Amino acid sequence: MGKVVRLQKVNIDATGAAKLESSGLTVEQGAELGMYTVANAQTLDAQFNAEPALVLPYFDIDGRPMRAHKAWPDFYRIRYLGEPKHDFAAASGGKASRYSQPRNTGVCAYFPGLVDWKGLAADATEPVLITEGELKAAKATAEGFPTIGLGGV
Repeated sequence: MGKVVRLQKVNIDATGAAKLESSGLTVEQGAELGMYTVANAQTLDAQFNAEPALVLPYFDIDGRPMRAHKAWPDFYRIRYLGEPKHDFAAASGGKASRYSQPRNTGVCAYFPGLVDWKGLAADATEPVLITEGELKAAKATAEGFPTIGLGGV
Protein backbone atom coordinates (compact mmCIF):
# COMPACT_ATOMS: atom_id res chain seq x y z
CA MET A 1 0.00 0.00 0.00
CA GLY A 2 1.19 3.54 -0.71
CA LYS A 3 1.46 6.07 2.02
CA VAL A 4 0.92 9.79 2.34
CA VAL A 5 4.12 11.79 2.71
CA ARG A 6 3.90 15.04 4.66
CA LEU A 7 5.71 17.92 2.98
CA GLN A 8 5.79 20.29 5.95
CA LYS A 9 8.83 20.74 8.16
CA VAL A 10 8.20 19.05 11.49
CA ASN A 11 10.04 19.59 14.77
CA ILE A 12 10.05 16.88 17.42
CA ASP A 13 12.23 17.64 20.45
CA ALA A 14 13.93 15.12 22.74
CA THR A 15 10.92 14.84 25.08
CA GLY A 16 8.59 14.21 22.13
CA ALA A 17 11.06 11.69 20.72
CA ALA A 18 11.09 9.86 24.07
CA LYS A 19 7.27 9.69 24.08
CA LEU A 20 7.23 8.34 20.53
CA GLU A 21 9.91 5.79 21.43
CA SER A 22 7.92 4.67 24.50
CA SER A 23 5.01 4.03 22.11
CA GLY A 24 7.23 2.03 19.76
CA LEU A 25 7.48 4.76 17.12
CA THR A 26 10.47 6.57 15.66
CA VAL A 27 10.90 10.32 15.26
CA GLU A 28 10.82 9.73 11.49
CA GLN A 29 7.43 8.02 11.77
CA GLY A 30 6.16 10.83 13.98
CA ALA A 31 7.33 13.40 11.43
CA GLU A 32 5.72 11.40 8.63
CA LEU A 33 2.48 11.55 10.59
CA GLY A 34 2.80 15.34 10.88
CA MET A 35 3.44 15.26 14.62
CA TYR A 36 5.47 18.01 16.28
CA THR A 37 6.22 19.30 19.75
CA VAL A 38 5.56 22.63 21.39
CA ALA A 39 7.26 23.86 24.55
CA ASN A 40 4.03 25.45 25.80
CA ALA A 41 0.67 24.09 24.66
CA GLN A 42 -0.99 27.42 25.46
CA THR A 43 0.65 28.82 22.32
CA LEU A 44 -1.83 26.63 20.42
CA ASP A 45 -4.93 27.34 22.50
CA ALA A 46 -5.35 29.36 25.70
CA GLN A 47 -7.38 26.56 27.31
CA PHE A 48 -4.39 24.19 27.30
CA ASN A 49 -2.01 23.88 30.23
CA ALA A 50 1.29 25.76 29.94
CA GLU A 51 3.12 22.46 29.47
CA PRO A 52 5.18 20.87 26.70
CA ALA A 53 3.09 18.75 24.36
CA LEU A 54 3.21 16.50 21.32
CA VAL A 55 0.74 17.72 18.70
CA LEU A 56 -1.20 14.96 16.90
CA PRO A 57 -2.76 16.38 13.72
CA TYR A 58 -5.55 14.42 12.05
CA PHE A 59 -5.74 13.78 8.30
CA ASP A 60 -8.52 12.28 6.20
CA ILE A 61 -8.07 9.24 3.93
CA ASP A 62 -6.84 11.55 1.14
CA GLY A 63 -4.12 12.96 3.41
CA ARG A 64 -5.78 16.36 3.82
CA PRO A 65 -6.12 17.98 7.25
CA MET A 66 -9.33 16.73 8.85
CA ARG A 67 -12.14 18.87 10.23
CA ALA A 68 -15.12 17.66 12.24
CA HIS A 69 -17.19 20.27 10.34
CA LYS A 70 -16.29 22.26 7.24
CA ALA A 71 -16.64 25.56 9.14
CA TRP A 72 -14.32 24.48 11.97
CA PRO A 73 -10.50 24.57 12.16
CA ASP A 74 -8.24 21.63 11.34
CA PHE A 75 -8.66 18.92 13.99
CA TYR A 76 -5.82 17.93 16.31
CA ARG A 77 -5.24 16.63 19.79
CA ILE A 78 -2.26 17.08 22.06
CA ARG A 79 -0.42 14.66 24.34
CA TYR A 80 1.13 16.45 27.31
CA LEU A 81 4.77 15.45 27.72
CA GLY A 82 4.91 15.90 31.46
CA GLU A 83 2.38 15.77 34.23
CA PRO A 84 0.00 18.72 33.85
CA LYS A 85 0.44 21.06 36.82
CA HIS A 86 -2.98 22.73 36.79
CA ASP A 87 -5.35 19.88 36.14
CA PHE A 88 -8.74 19.69 37.88
CA ALA A 89 -8.88 15.89 37.80
CA ALA A 90 -5.47 15.58 39.42
CA ALA A 91 -6.26 18.29 41.99
CA SER A 92 -9.42 16.43 43.01
CA GLY A 93 -7.60 13.13 43.49
CA GLY A 94 -8.23 11.68 40.01
CA LYS A 95 -5.86 10.83 37.22
CA ALA A 96 -4.22 13.82 35.50
CA SER A 97 -5.27 14.50 31.92
CA ARG A 98 -2.64 13.42 29.43
CA TYR A 99 -4.50 14.38 26.24
CA SER A 100 -6.57 17.37 25.23
CA GLN A 101 -8.06 19.10 22.21
CA PRO A 102 -9.52 22.56 21.63
CA ARG A 103 -13.07 22.99 22.93
CA ASN A 104 -15.98 22.63 20.52
CA THR A 105 -13.95 20.92 17.80
CA GLY A 106 -16.03 17.75 17.65
CA VAL A 107 -14.74 14.22 17.30
CA CYS A 108 -12.76 12.68 14.46
CA ALA A 109 -11.25 9.28 13.74
CA TYR A 110 -7.45 9.15 13.43
CA PHE A 111 -6.08 7.61 10.22
CA PRO A 112 -2.28 7.22 10.56
CA GLY A 113 -0.84 8.27 7.21
CA LEU A 114 1.50 5.29 7.01
CA VAL A 115 -0.77 3.38 4.58
CA ASP A 116 -3.00 4.15 1.61
CA TRP A 117 -6.34 4.64 3.40
CA LYS A 118 -8.16 5.53 0.21
CA GLY A 119 -7.05 2.22 -1.32
CA LEU A 120 -8.07 0.34 1.81
CA ALA A 121 -11.49 1.99 1.76
CA ALA A 122 -11.97 0.82 -1.81
CA ASP A 123 -11.27 -2.83 -0.94
CA ALA A 124 -13.77 -4.32 1.52
CA THR A 125 -11.68 -7.50 1.81
CA GLU A 126 -8.78 -5.68 3.52
CA PRO A 127 -8.96 -5.92 7.31
CA VAL A 128 -8.83 -2.70 9.35
CA LEU A 129 -8.50 -2.52 13.12
CA ILE A 130 -9.87 0.09 15.51
CA THR A 131 -8.23 1.01 18.80
CA GLU A 132 -8.29 3.70 21.46
CA GLY A 133 -5.65 6.35 20.89
CA GLU A 134 -3.58 7.87 18.15
CA LEU A 135 -0.20 6.48 19.18
CA LYS A 136 -1.49 2.91 19.45
CA ALA A 137 -3.11 3.24 16.02
CA ALA A 138 0.11 4.64 14.56
CA LYS A 139 2.22 1.82 16.04
CA ALA A 140 -0.13 -0.92 14.82
CA THR A 141 -0.28 0.65 11.35
CA ALA A 142 3.52 0.93 11.25
CA GLU A 143 3.67 -2.80 12.04
CA GLY A 144 1.45 -3.63 9.04
CA PHE A 145 -1.95 -3.66 10.72
CA PRO A 146 -3.94 -0.69 9.35
CA THR A 147 -5.59 0.74 12.45
CA ILE A 148 -7.99 3.63 12.98
CA GLY A 149 -7.55 5.45 16.29
CA LEU A 150 -10.34 6.86 18.42
CA GLY A 151 -8.96 9.55 20.71
CA GLY A 152 -10.55 10.41 24.01
CA VAL A 153 -12.38 7.13 24.47
